[in-house]
Amino acid sequence: MIKIIVPVALLLFVWLWAGRGVTELIDRILRGGAVPLATSDIDSDGGGLRVGEIRLTFGGLDNLPFGVRVASLTPGRVNISNGPLTFPLGRRTNAVDPRGRPEIEFVRDDGDEVSLMARTSVLSWPTPFEFNILGPASPSWKRYVYYELVWKKQSGNRLRMFWRYEQQYYSEGGWKGPFMMWMSHTGLLSVEIFPDEIVEKYIARMKGWPQSAYRIESHGSDIFAVIHCDDVKGEQPGAGKSFQVQVDRNSREVIKEIGGQ
Repeated sequence: MIKIIVPVALLLFVWLWAGRGVTELIDRILRGGAVPLATSDIDSDGGGLRVGEIRLTFGGLDNLPFGVRVASLTPGRVNISNGPLTFPLGRRTNAVDPRGRPEIEFVRDDGDEVSLMARTSVLSWPTPFEFNILGPASPSWKRYVYYELVWKKQSGNRLRMFWRYEQQYYSEGGWKGPFMMWMSHTGLLSVEIFPDEIVEKYIARMKGWPQSAYRIESHGSDIFAVIHCDDVKGEQPGAGKSFQVQVDRNSREVIKEIGGQ
């Protein structure tokens, strides 16, 4: 009997004191079924995206901005960027606020495919040692909710963003809505913009430019523009050092450079 009780007691102890870590470990290999969410309306408030009724922050696990930015780099157009990589979101529908407010409204391009999926942790963790002396009741259980946004253009260009939020369970009211907790456990986990590694490696090998010196935009099927920062300030952005490349998606190599110096 003791041989059974001791391991069970140890497992219970680990679950009570390290339940969050156990859940995070399990979530790396297994999560709940995907639930599709509405994507009819999408806009930006400067610090994140609002997709349907879900607000998705640009804050990372370190409680600092992830480095993602939504802006109108071209008049009338809205892009999202992560470092030197830029992905076109669509056509801007609101004017630039002269007072500097960051809200940007836009409509996606024709033919875009956008999906937002939510998955929950398969294992929740208990919070028996969490309580508020003077405040409202504390949650008795917690779990994670993962959001995955995938945005595909007709050209094949693709954006993927992945978040982790926290959800809390109360004896009265059940599970509440997922929250960004600013506690080094929740936030934006990753941003992928195709073809980052292909074009970046080409620029590093052929031009020797640092990533801060340029940005990449999709200009149709397999054609990507490399816009040098020096050219953006000119009267005709895109001239000068900037150029275009053609990418072969099968070999994942740049097969042609168009224009440039």
